[in-house]
Order: sequence, then C-alpha cells, then structure tokens
Amino acid sequence: MSLMPQWASAMPFTTQDQAPLVRILGLPVPRSGVLLEPGDASAEVRFEATSNFVQEQIGTETLILDGETWETTMRLARGTTWFGRSVQWSVEIPWVVHSHGVLDSTIDNFHDAFRFPDGGRNAVPEDRFVYYYRRDGDTRLLLTSRQDGFGDLRVSVATPLIPARHAGEATALNAELKVPTGNEDALIGGGSWDLSSWVAATRRIEAGGYPMMVNANLGLMVGERAGLLGDIRNPLIAFAQAGISSRVWEKLELGVDLRAHTAAYRDTSMRALGSSALSLAFGGAVAIGSRGRFELALVEDLDGLASPDITFHMAFSGQF
Repeated sequence: MSLMPQWASAMPFTTQDQAPLVRILGLPVPRSGVLLEPGDASAEVRFEATSNFVQEQIGTETLILDGETWETTMRLARGTTWFGRSVQWSVEIPWVVHSHGVLDSTIDNFHDAFRFPDGGRNAVPEDRFVYYYRRDGDTRLLLTSRQDGFGDLRVSVATPLIPARHAGEATALNAELKVPTGNEDALIGGGSWDLSSWVAATRRIEAGGYPMMVNANLGLMVGERAGLLGDIRNPLIAFAQAGISSRVWEKLELGVDLRAHTAAYRDTSMRALGSSALSLAFGGAVAIGSRGRFELALVEDLDGLASPDITFHMAFSGQF
C-alpha cells in the first residue's frame, strides 16, 4: 500500500523541458517522493505536444526553431528489495516526431487570451517547420522535413531517503541514466550518456483544515560532452521543481508547479541555448479506480525564449 491516497500522489506533472535542443539531454521528469511498494508494478504512457518558436541572430550565430515536437513515452516501473532495502526500478523510451506546426493558431489565441508573450511568432508564416542552427560559418543543425523514431532510453532507480515520520510524507533519492539510443542527426536522440541524481520530497499539509500536497525535486545532471552540439553543452545542469496540489472533488486533484534548470549550453550568444529556463505547469489529475489516474496539464514558458512556448501534456498510469 502507498503512504498516501491515490489522489495525493498525482503531483508533480510528469513532463520535462521539451525544447528540441534540451529534451535530447538527460534532464529527468520530476517525480513524487512516494515509491512503489516491493512487489508492486506500474505502467505509464505520457504524451506531449510542444509548440516551439525561437528566432535569433547575433554575430556569427543563427538559431531558428519553428515547428512542433510530439513525444509519446512508455514507462514501466517495479518495486523490489535489494540488500534489504526498498528499491524502485524503471525503464522508459519515447517515440518522437518533429514536424511542421498544426497548433499555431491555437497557440496564438491562447497567448492573446492570457496575455502571455509570443516571442514574435506572429511575424512569420504559420505551420512551417525549420530547426536550424549555424555557428561560425558551420551549419550544425538543419531539419525542414518530418523526423520520427525512438528516442534515448532511460533507466532509473529510486529508494526512500528519509524514513517517514507519519503517513503523508515521503522522500526519495533518485538516479537516472540516459542511454544514447536515438538518432542524433534527426534530433530524436542526443548522442550522449547523461546521469542525473535528485531528491524528490512529498508532504501533506493542512491549510484551514483543507488537505493539500506539496512536492519538490532538486538535483544535478552530469552529461557527456558528445553528440549534437557536444562541444558547447554544459556538462553540469542543476534542476528544480516545486508545486502544490489539492483535491477539489473525491477523484479530482488540481495543481500548479514551477520548474527550472540552469543553462543547457555555454559559449553561445543564443538566449534559447545559453540561458536558464523557468516554466509554469498547471492542470489536474483524475483517479481511475483505486490504482490509476489520468493527468492533463499545460506547461508555459515564463521568460519567453529559453523553454518552449507551450507544451500540452497528458498521461495515463496505473499500478498492478
């Protein structure tokens, strides 16, 4: 049995930065501090539809990222014991599609409605596909037609870090290895081995007698300086997430969280590559039976350039 009821473990939203040149790195999905009990298993299918628009030109560098990335990720996890300690193992692999935009008008209307910055996307034709990066006279990336394939495999392990003092709190230590199985030339994979380690903590709190759940993740990713743009990538990236959620109905939870990471690349004038990223995720989760859930969220870039304009996220998961 879990430490908490099913509704409480739906945070954080299980999506990471989907920017085309960031998602190929090993930044992990934020996780709950609640782990599977030994003998339990879970299956998860995540879907992200991301609209990208970046257009920068400074000195000898030009970066254009105008298109959409659709990613479907399949994940399996199992709780077990290892040397007398509770451990959760998981493996996941995405199917990635880069193509021209079909959501541009929807995104424009969304930005107008909520007065979010559009980064200049209204000044270019809708539904085009160009992923292009040129540096010092060398074209490092050029995609103008649909690309698809299986991305990089990820294998992770997690274990409780601090014994829970009472039901309603959990802290876990996580480690994840990204294996370069995807095609880096098509921007499906990154071509590098990356290792992440982080702490995930979940706490139940009461606010005026109203139950809420607070979740936080904090960690570091160490990456191999190899693969696409390996010569300018940062070998060490810090990342964090903090969010809060509340049950508004017996089976419905609503939540919001902030997520951030330090710059993915260095020695570049492109803000989309060399700046830290900050984004806001908001949405909800509905319990399905006693051991499943459906998750729906929007992730919006808060600085207008370093992260994608918007990511639509859905996830189905269940324990067995």
